[in-house]
Amino acid sequence: PDHNKNYVMSFAFEFDNEEDTYQFAYCYPYTYTTLHEYLNELESNHYNYYKRETLCYTVQQRSLDLLTITDPDNLVSDVRKKIIFITSRIHPGETPSSYVCQGLIDYLVSDDPG
Repeated sequence: PDHNKNYVMSFAFEFDNEEDTYQFAYCYPYTYTTLHEYLNELESNHYNYYKRETLCYTVQQRSLDLLTITDPDNLVSDVRKKIIFITSRIHPGETPSSYVCQGLIDYLVSDDPG
């Protein structure tokens, strides 16, 4: 078929047992449990430039965390500074953004001078 010169990936799946349940996902799951295990691991490292706070709770009473990664002096200073606000996974289907955000946090807490 003509796809306006675009590439199309497709696959065929044979449903061989009508009694089984089949599920397809476009990304490996990133669960709420995975997130909290990751954040707990970060906290256990006791970085002096990392702070985790509960910003609020969702309708389902799940904590929504605010992470601050900055120079340790900024955590105690009352001086107003410019910030960069990063958010991900606003909607439930945005699983890949959780992996991207975790990678960004890993980089920010790393010793990489870049």
